[in-house]
Order: sequence, then structure tokens, then C-alpha cells
Amino acid sequence: MRKIIYLMIVGGLIFMFGCGQKNQQANPQENTQFPSQEKILAQQTVESKVISEPQPQAEAVVKTQETEGGAQPSESWARPTDIEIQEALKNAGFYQGEIDGKIGPASKKAIEDFQTQNNLVADGKVGPRTWEKLSVYLNAASSPGARD
Repeated sequence: MRKIIYLMIVGGLIFMFGCGQKNQQANPQENTQFPSQEKILAQQTVESKVISEPQPQAEAVVKTQETEGGAQPSESWARPTDIEIQEALKNAGFYQGEIDGKIGPASKKAIEDFQTQNNLVADGKVGPRTWEKLSVYLNAASSPGARD
């Protein structure tokens, strides 16, 4: 639909300026203050492309914001399993439930509490920044003073 409208506009402009071109050829000194047809069409083409084409930067911004406070995952970061997340949370003293590999309300609350305690965005999702701090507790024994 946009292409049809665009073609109609361009066709109308060509017709309008095409007629002006004939007048300019007949009397070249009268119309010297107006820009040439080629310059106008080139400018309109550039303007229409800027308006109608999607901007790749917009998608990148959205992806950045979706990832834990604007952090981009590093190339070496691999998402931990739900069991690893629960074990690390339990060892850190934030999760008291059963380690079943299911991130339910209790696990989400534990993640949010851990994030708040560690000055991270408390979104309940384990992204690169959260896992960087949480993974330290994965193989550590449960310590009673972990939440001090």
C-alpha cells in the first residue's frame, strides 16, 4: 500500500515538475530560482526512505533493555539450569524450598531478594550480571550468615 501511494506521489511530482521544465526551457530566465527536478526527487526519495524503512537500531535497543538492566550477555555466558539457580540460591541462604528444577513463585522471590541484596535490577530473572554474582554460591556449602 505504501508503495502505491509513494508511486502516485512521485508520478504527480514528475508530472508537475515536468510541465515546469517545459516552461523553463521556453523561458529559462524566469524560473532560475527553483531547484532542479532531479534535486527535488532525490531529496524526496531520501526523506521517504528515512520515514518508511525500519531502523535496525530500534530493535537493538529493545533487546538491550530486556536483558537485566541493559547488560548485554557476554559471548562466554551460558544460561544456568534451573537446578543450578536453585542450588546457588539455597547455598546463598535465599531459598529454602525443594530443589526441583522448577522456577516457581518461591524461586522468583529468592532471585529478586538476591538481586536486591546485590544492587542488581530486581526483575526475578537470572541474567549475566545476576549469574555472575550468584554462581559463586553454586558449589559453596550453605552458610547461615550469607544474608547478613
